[in-house]
Amino acid sequence: MAQVINTNSLSLLTQNNLNKSQSALGTAIERLSSGLRINSAKDDAAGQAIANRFTANIKGLTQASRNANDGISIAQTTEGALNEINNNLQRVRELAVQSANGTNSQSDLDSIQAEITQRLNEIDRVSGQTQFNGVKVLAQDNTLTIQVGANDGETIDIDLKEISSKTLGLDKLNVQDAYTPKETAVTVDKTTYKNGTDTITAQSNTDIQTAIGGGATGVTGADIKFKDGQYYLDVKGGASAGVYKATYDETTKKVNIDTTDKTPLATAEATAIRGTAT
Repeated sequence: MAQVINTNSLSLLTQNNLNKSQSALGTAIERLSSGLRINSAKDDAAGQAIANRFTANIKGLTQASRNANDGISIAQTTEGALNEINNNLQRVRELAVQSANGTNSQSDLDSIQAEITQRLNEIDRVSGQTQFNGVKVLAQDNTLTIQVGANDGETIDIDLKEISSKTLGLDKLNVQDAYTPKETAVTVDKTTYKNGTDTITAQSNTDIQTAIGGGATGVTGADIKFKDGQYYLDVKGGASAGVYKATYDETTKKVNIDTTDKTPLATAEATAIRGTAT
């Protein structure tokens, strides 16, 4: 029995062309709907690789821009806090100048000191509470690294420093006693010098020699100096002559040589201290 193969070449050709047309139509619709010429690697493998690289850079730069804006914001927050601290420091300086007036009574000095204390407390409060996104910007030394580029190493560092009454050297500022050395006594190596009229006169140098070495000729009231919250004692005569750091006892009202450091100040610093009024 003969075998017969029925074929319809025209139908097969039509179907093949229809499949191609539908595939092209699908690609065209995909491109129209996405707005992209390359939607997958089959459209253009090399072009897809290049497009992916560009897309990664664009997204990285977009995020880097957001990071930079965050860096600007934290800098602006810090600047605002520093402006408040600066305002308080200006007032503290004004009060310190006001206190350096011989017409002030003790009550006046107490009032001035009370406001200074409040101003310094406000500085500490601003320093301790100012923050951006949970990061305290003035409470401690810190370095923030901001990524401002799409590639590794494209960063900017923001150095933040602790700003407080302590770091500013003002935590011991006291105008109540800074200009009343006649109410103090001089204590050298556990020996107190003070006369009956509550003023400091020249004293024997025996205990000064014991504390810092021989050759000192004694001290007077004018030898007590006060500068930037620190007391000093100017010892004259002999090999031990020089300006030494001293401490002030609020309870006993005494100025004491700091015997833990027996090294006198350098010449330039000592000259500056000697020019300071008691």
